Amino acid sequence: MKREFTFKRLVAAIFMMFVAIWGMNAQDQVYPWHVVVKNANGTEVASHSVELISDLQATADSAIFLLSTGSRYAYPITFTFSFAQREGGGTAIQTVAAPKWNVFYGNSALNFTQQVNNVAIYSVSGVLVNRFNGNSKTIPVNLSQGLYIVQADGNAAKLLVASNGSGGASMQSTVANTASQPEVANAVQTSMSATNGSSTPLKAATAAFKQYWNINAGNTITPIDIGTVNTFHITTDNTIVFDMKDGNTVQMTNYQSTSFSTQPTTSQNIDWDVAKTILYGGATYAWGSNPPAITWAAVHKNGLAFFSVVMDNSFSEVQRINNSDIDPTLWEAANNPDSRLAAFFVYTPIKYGMSYSGIADGWQMVYLMSPTGVRSESWAGTWSYNNNTNIIPTTFIKDGTKLIMACVDYNGETWSYSFITW
Repeated sequence: MKREFTFKRLVAAIFMMFVAIWGMNAQDQVYPWHVVVKNANGTEVASHSVELISDLQATADSAIFLLSTGSRYAYPITFTFSFAQREGGGTAIQTVAAPKWNVFYGNSALNFTQQVNNVAIYSVSGVLVNRFNGNSKTIPVNLSQGLYIVQADGNAAKLLVASNGSGGASMQSTVANTASQPEVANAVQTSMSATNGSSTPLKAATAAFKQYWNINAGNTITPIDIGTVNTFHITTDNTIVFDMKDGNTVQMTNYQSTSFSTQPTTSQNIDWDVAKTILYGGATYAWGSNPPAITWAAVHKNGLAFFSVVMDNSFSEVQRINNSDIDPTLWEAANNPDSRLAAFFVYTPIKYGMSYSGIADGWQMVYLMSPTGVRSESWAGTWSYNNNTNIIPTTFIKDGTKLIMACVDYNGETWSYSFITW
C-alpha cells in the first residue's frame, strides 16, 4: 500500500512537472496578428486573422475584408479597426464576433444563457462537429474534452470542455482569453493530442507570421509595420488613416488594395519613401534655436529633405542631402528607439542628421549623427519640449507626388509643410 501511494505521488509530481513545462513553453509562443473590428460605439464585433486576409476593399460606405477562403465581410465605414495578437492562425473560424450570450457544457448539452438559433459546433481545427436549427437554450450533444468554437445567431465563442461525458464541466471564453492565457491554450492542445491522436499545434516564437501590411494607395505601395499601428479607419473620400502608437497620424489618399506579408515589400513609391519617413521623419524641435524652431524631415528616393522654420517666422531654410553624401552610420544611429531626423541650430550652417537621446554620467543627453558620420551632443534639458524628447506628433499625408506634414506646437499653434519631389 505504501509503495502504491508513493507511486501515485510520483506520477502526480511528474504530471505537475509537465504542466509547468507546458506553461513555460506557452510563454514563448507568439500569436498571429488579427484585425479587430469595432463599431461606432467602440464595441468589438469581429476579428479576422491577417493570415487569411487577401484584400481590403473600400467603398463610399463600407470596408470589405476578402479572405483567402472566399468569404467576404463588409463593415460600415464608421467602424474602426485595430491589430491584436491572438491564438490561432485563422484556420478554423475566420470571424469570431463578441457574443451577446454565454455558453456552458454540462450534462451532455450546451447550455446557453439565452435562446439562440442556428447553432454550429466546430473543432479547433475547423471540422464541423454538429449543427442545430431552431430556437433553444439547451442543445443536447456529446463532446469530448478539448477546445471548440460555438456559433449561434451569427456570433461565436471559444468553449473549453474540461472532461468527457455527461456532467463534464466547461469554461466559456471570449476571443482574447486564450491569447491572454497561453498556458491554458497549450494544455488544451496537448490534451486534445492525447485524446484524439492529433492536434493543431501552437506555433513557436520563431514562426514567420505576417507582420507587415503593404498599402497600395495613389499607385504606390507602402509597407506598414502592424505592431506600430494603434487604430485605422477608411474615410468616405477613400483615404486610409492610421493612428500610430507613437502619436503620429498617417493618411494615404486614393486607397486601392492591400496585402499582408512576413517581410516588408520594398517601398515602391515613385518619389518619397513613406515607410522610412513614418519611422524617422516628421516634425521635431530643433536644438539650440531661440525662439524655438521646428524641423520637418522626409526620406526621398534621392536622399533626405529637411525644412526648418523659427516659430516667430524670422528664419526658414530648405536643405537636401543626396544619397551619395550619406554615410551608413546615419542609419545605424536610427537603431535607437527614439531616433528622428532633426536639426541642431547652434552651428553655422545648421547641422542636420539623426537625433536620439541617451544618458551620460547620469545626465539626459541628446545626440545628433550627421549624414557624414560625425556625432554632436548637448544637454537634453535645453532642447526638450515634449516629455524629454524633441519629437512632435505629426500628421503625414501622401497625396500624389506631395508629402504633406502637419503638427501642433506646444503653444497650440498648427504648422504644416508640403514636400515636393526633386
